[in-house]
Amino acid sequence: MIRQKVKYLLSFLKPTWGLQDYPIRYVHQKPDRMAEIGFRMDRWEKSSWRAQVEGWPLMFGLGESKQEARQQLESNFREFKEGGNPLPRPGTRVKMTFGEPEIDRIVHYDSLASHFMSHILKFEGGFWLSDRSSIWDFPVLDTPEELVRKIALRYSVDVADLIETGILVDIFERITRDGNPRLSP
Repeated sequence: MIRQKVKYLLSFLKPTWGLQDYPIRYVHQKPDRMAEIGFRMDRWEKSSWRAQVEGWPLMFGLGESKQEARQQLESNFREFKEGGNPLPRPGTRVKMTFGEPEIDRIVHYDSLASHFMSHILKFEGGFWLSDRSSIWDFPVLDTPEELVRKIALRYSVDVADLIETGILVDIFERITRDGNPRLSP
């Protein structure tokens, strides 16, 4: 917290900022823990270290060493900056946003989403989805090929080209447009 405040105060002395102007936290992770609780680890990068800008939850890098994590963080920061995105002031807290407010495609698929989560992912209980939610955000026990087959059998549509990212709203749109969105048990 002190590092954040210092970086915040120092940020007023410069007109532009680089990664060195942000407070960085290094965390030693235990990737096997995810496997223990049921996540398919082949879909997650097994990384021992995370380098993260404090107060900016989505600006991080992963690696097998602190140095690798830092290098990935530098790459992610550079990509963010070169993408024309405005940089938050160092030392401030960055709010997480879940998609653009004016683009909320997922709300059109509530019934299909519930059916899909229950019948394809076998996920029971409450869940929240955004336009950026992915199949891989959930504890999936099937391989990508098995998921493509299950979706084809249930909804009569091929989603093989969408399965890598697994963006649910894209899959729901394909089911509705090209398939049979039957919601029977």
